[in-house]
Amino acid sequence: MSYTLEQKLLSCTNLGKAIIKEKNHLDLGHNYRLGRNGIMKDEKKAFEIYKNLSDDGDVEATFQLGYCFDYGIGVEVDANKAFELYKVSADKGIGVNVDKEKAFQAYQSAANDGHSNAQLCLASLYESGEGIGVEKNEIKAFEIYKELSDLDYLKAQLKLGWCYDYGVGTTMDKTKAFELYKIIAEKENSTGQFNLGICYLYGYGVERDIEKATYWYKAAADKGNKFAQYYLGRCYEIGSGVDVDIAKSFELYMKSAQSECGDAQKCVGIAYENGQFIFK
Repeated sequence: MSYTLEQKLLSCTNLGKAIIKEKNHLDLGHNYRLGRNGIMKDEKKAFEIYKNLSDDGDVEATFQLGYCFDYGIGVEVDANKAFELYKVSADKGIGVNVDKEKAFQAYQSAANDGHSNAQLCLASLYESGEGIGVEKNEIKAFEIYKELSDLDYLKAQLKLGWCYDYGVGTTMDKTKAFELYKIIAEKENSTGQFNLGICYLYGYGVERDIEKATYWYKAAADKGNKFAQYYLGRCYEIGSGVDVDIAKSFELYMKSAQSECGDAQKCVGIAYENGQFIFK
């Protein structure tokens, strides 16, 4: 009489440990999905295993879960959900090299269904054209950013401002970049606030105004933006738009450095090396 793998596991002396160990392994999910190693094919069980592992933080299981939603394995096809799961796993370096073309198709499918975040990611892929099975097309990226921006999608407005700022997929237009950064800054977005400060500092698309630059640096720095903290630290060090305050400057450099801003780390290192900041 022959026994399946599951039956053998159930007959183990250490029953609980055997089951837990096997059920916490991706191989069991694969075995159910493919019907191999003596286990009868059961796509719903495979889906459940992948989901449980994904919920516990297993990134590879998250990719497999996305695959299930993509192909309708143990669950109804859901391109949006597949995209979200692929993106989570891709952000952590899993699944990107497994099927680049399939990943791109998943982004495209979700984008076509009106998934705004998918559309934004698709535009980013067109902008970079790196390692995802799509040719670089900055004009196409710009068009998607513009369409989403017109729908008041903040992340797209930020990307569109970047395009106008640096001439990506369109003619460089510092005034339009400034206008978009201002809209974003007024929505309390720290990146938009920092970029707006840069515009005021250098007179990009607006008349130069050091005090306004400092104002927006502070707004962004208060939200933890490491680049704004560094620039505001510089302002306090040299008295640009504010009174000189070396202690405040060093405090901001430290915050920025702790968030791994390279320029701030250099400033802190130089300060300690020169004994510049010594407080009682």
